[in-house]
Amino acid sequence: VPSRHRSLRAVFEHSWNLLSQTERAVFQQLSLFRGGFFQPAAQATAGASPAMLAALVDKSLLRVDAQQRYYAHQLLRQYAAEKLSQQPEVEESAFIQYSVYYANFLQERAPALKGPGQAAAIAEIGLEIDNVRRIWNRAARQAEAGKQADLALKTLRRAAEALFLFYLLRDWHQEGRDAFNRAAAALQPPSSRREQRERKRLRAELLAYQARFCQFTAYSEQAQPLFEQSLSIFEELGDAAARAFSLHGLGYAAHTAGNYRQAKAYFLQSLQLYETRDDAWGTANALNGLSLVMRRQGKFQQAEAYARRSLNITRSMGEQRGIATSHNNLGLIYCAIGKYAQARTTLQEGLKISRRLNYQVGIANAYTGLCQAAFRLSEATQAEKFGRQSLNIYQEIGDYWGAAIALNNLGQMAMELGQYAKAQKLYAEGIAIYRRIGIKSGLANSLGGLGKARCHLNDFEGAKQALAEALQLALDIQTRPIALDILLTVAVLWQKEGRARQSLELLAFIKESSANLDAVREEAAALFADYARNLPAQIVTAAEAQSPKQAFNDVTATVLTALF
Repeated sequence: VPSRHRSLRAVFEHSWNLLSQTERAVFQQLSLFRGGFFQPAAQATAGASPAMLAALVDKSLLRVDAQQRYYAHQLLRQYAAEKLSQQPEVEESAFIQYSVYYANFLQERAPALKGPGQAAAIAEIGLEIDNVRRIWNRAARQAEAGKQADLALKTLRRAAEALFLFYLLRDWHQEGRDAFNRAAAALQPPSSRREQRERKRLRAELLAYQARFCQFTAYSEQAQPLFEQSLSIFEELGDAAARAFSLHGLGYAAHTAGNYRQAKAYFLQSLQLYETRDDAWGTANALNGLSLVMRRQGKFQQAEAYARRSLNITRSMGEQRGIATSHNNLGLIYCAIGKYAQARTTLQEGLKISRRLNYQVGIANAYTGLCQAAFRLSEATQAEKFGRQSLNIYQEIGDYWGAAIALNNLGQMAMELGQYAKAQKLYAEGIAIYRRIGIKSGLANSLGGLGKARCHLNDFEGAKQALAEALQLALDIQTRPIALDILLTVAVLWQKEGRARQSLELLAFIKESSANLDAVREEAAALFADYARNLPAQIVTAAEAQSPKQAFNDVTATVLTALF
């Protein structure tokens, strides 16, 4: 042992010997805490009264800050922990009280995390997160080893919901995924019939929380099977109410995979269950999910109605994250239908709320929408800034899908500015992410952008390859807005190849389609007018007359045949 450490130990021993027996007992139990503690936690764990803590502060064994939070120097804590380890029964008893206190602490804050006390609850749990991690990890280890199983299950059950919400609101997706993965894995096999049911239900809950975090990370492909496993357990146990969260997660998974019909069915089932048990938080989330699906399918009026219902519910609850999410969803809907000024105002409100919460996903999502709105309002510099800000946040918190969306937005801006090589690079980066995480709607969108960039770089064969894959994907997942945008690029490609008549006929169809994004409709109309000037009047008239008679499936089948 280095001489410096020997001298420190001698000082500690001297100080220790000056303490009363009660002070020693209390201080060594306080060594269980990590990252500090407040007096109620010390009282519950070690029987430390305010007077006792004051005495330990006077003897320089503890320090106290302006919030009346107490801390022990790391070396002093280690020394006290060593003393505590020499009394295993005392140590075990203290840890039980420590675990009970923090499990109850979390359980008590779960309602606040869904209501007006959200920001305060996040801050309170954030201060205690080192202690929370400690009891959670120990409970998982004990559950796996079969030691003090009842206490371990109670700890995990009481802590689970609040810990999930905290990780979600703090954007700690990777840590959330890891924490719930460890706990879920620890809960098998059950050791008794009574415990079997309790463990199964808790495990189903933990699997669903783990799956939710997978959707934000590189493990997104694991989300659907985890939600399915969770749902299967709840159904086996006959727990209809608990199925709602798993069904919502499956809806989100189907939405990201581009299976919008299935996503809608899952969200509707989830909504029905949440409404049956008067769960406002769950109802608002299910409505937002339905809004996402309707927007992807080009049903913007329905999308807005669902988002507004969700906003009204979250406002009545005072649930700030939900309010911000609904504002962001509405902002994207307004962008899609060309109400760019209204979109900006709505997104700025969502941004303001997310900033107050320090909710990074909400901030990045607002920047994503503001990027689109600013660009359509001819504010290219501001749009670029918003796009870069959203990309930086998504990359920082490990949100792969968000990063791919941001890259797609930046690619669109580069295209509009005539920076085709830059756009091609940005789209390629986004495509690589989408292929990795398996999100078909985003992949179709970015492949369409890549095809457009190649078209303007006169790489017609490369453009056809990208556009063919993009259009087939868009048709597979039944997202007409993306498909129509891809068809618009095909019309430009055909014009460049000298197929002016076919190009004009395709543009006539696109500009009259009801499922269109407003920007695509406007561009199709402008290109139609431009191309028509160089063609005989009878061809233009015939193209316009033919447009209402064409079926979407027939048009896309013809285009796919031509591309392949």
